[in-house]
Amino acid sequence: MVRSLILPALILISACAFMSALPLWRARARLLARVRADWGREKSRKRDMEAIADFSRSHRPDLSIRDRTWSDLLTDDVFAFLDRTESTIGQQLLSIGFVRLESRIHWRRSKR
Repeated sequence: MVRSLILPALILISACAFMSALPLWRARARLLARVRADWGREKSRKRDMEAIADFSRSHRPDLSIRDRTWSDLLTDDVFAFLDRTESTIGQQLLSIGFVRLESRIHWRRSKR
């Protein structure tokens, strides 16, 4: 009697697991398709460059670039062109990397 119930129970559990996982697979496939379609395209969205700059200054003050140098190099425009992030946190992390890159370039030029 017990053996006759094990197979239907396993089939029922397998079917429930499959049905609960199906929406997750579909959502992942839609997200992957959207990322592939948007890959390499510039994102036209509003950026709070002042907040992004404040974050990078507070995170690494030793690597901060003076405001005049930042504006002379049109760094806001360059940052906006390079920004392909999906979130504000991504923008903040990109700004830290961007400031590090700028400071390394400046440091190498000053050593010449």
